[in-house]
Amino acid sequence: MAADTSAPLNRGTRPSDQHEPLMQKENLMSPTLRKYGPVLTTATALVLTGCATVHETEKPPGKLPDHGAPKVLHPISTSYFKAHPCNSLTTDQIETLGLEEHGKPDDVSGGPTCTWNGPHDAAVHLFFIPKSGGLSDLYADKRKYHRFEPQPPINGYPSVISNLDTGQEKQGSCSYSVGMNDRDVVNILVLVAPGSDPCEDAKSVARGVTKTMTEKAIPRPAQGQSDPIPDP
Repeated sequence: MAADTSAPLNRGTRPSDQHEPLMQKENLMSPTLRKYGPVLTTATALVLTGCATVHETEKPPGKLPDHGAPKVLHPISTSYFKAHPCNSLTTDQIETLGLEEHGKPDDVSGGPTCTWNGPHDAAVHLFFIPKSGGLSDLYADKRKYHRFEPQPPINGYPSVISNLDTGQEKQGSCSYSVGMNDRDVVNILVLVAPGSDPCEDAKSVARGVTKTMTEKAIPRPAQGQSDPIPDP
């Protein structure tokens, strides 16, 4: 797959106009993910369900963001991707990341989820939290995380590392959460071999996911209007 040569995002441009370039194929994911990977155990499911439990709350209509969360400046609808989470990565991106061609949808997190497996049990989990208040929920509960660290925007969307467990990164796992609009966050959990940089790998996956979502989706309507579903 050829590298995306689009120019980086500039202030004042929509994410759909310009994209943060993807890295070269051989460098998009660290070599560790392609050669090694932790065994997927019950602990993985606990991380997923833990992420959901921390900020799964029924949000009444109200103004978002709050609790200090950043506003998503160019929100898009996630309706299509909630219905088809495994379409969040393209075939070329899956190949570039060294993952299996077809993701497997499930509901480990209690919401729309897709898992892509890699060599030697490496895995990427993507999931949405149901009844969410977006990044505001994470910011409201940030003290519950071992590592809660806002990151630079990914393809124009605010992001945060949100790791619950003290040993999560040492064990080869990292959670990245990206706000696609003020009520919807796409969460990415990467599992690789201990000793690698799982958060860098999670960021690489997030680049691909946000690029796909931006290209396939349409802008989210103003509050109070219906949420359209983009064409597949």
